[in-house]
Amino acid sequence: MSDKVEYYIYETYDNDIGKILCMLCDNIYQNNMRAVLVFDKIEDVEVYNKMIWTFAQSKFIPHAKDSDPHIERHPILLTDNIEKCISQDGNCINSANIVLIYKEQYDDNVHQIMQALSNKIKEITRFIYIYQSNISNNHTIPESIKNIFNIKINTKIDGKWK
Repeated sequence: MSDKVEYYIYETYDNDIGKILCMLCDNIYQNNMRAVLVFDKIEDVEVYNKMIWTFAQSKFIPHAKDSDPHIERHPILLTDNIEKCISQDGNCINSANIVLIYKEQYDDNVHQIMQALSNKIKEITRFIYIYQSNISNNHTIPESIKNIFNIKINTKIDGKWK
């Protein structure tokens, strides 16, 4: 495990989560970082794989699905199972230092998920957890979770992170 791991939780009410994820992938790539994006379903991996390829005509964001050949070469790896992306030495196969987890709704076990992964993956320096929310469900993240990880919480409303 890396000495210092940063934890971020982003709650978004924006229906254009695809654009948000593509912009994050572009930012990761432009800053010479490497990441694993974890989705709930294989269908989401397929959808976001296509979305990243077609995100911008003037930009190329190299990435791969965990089922593609030579995944170790790609700075961004998409999966529905993080276990497929961890090598026997405890590092991500593509040498990622960022794990981005996308959920369609908040998971009360997020702190357990992040803790387990930070203990399992050696070189991770940043966890990003993004979930979609509905303003009407009035969900709040428990203070105990915020305090355990010193998590930075951001919410996107009307196109701006608060």
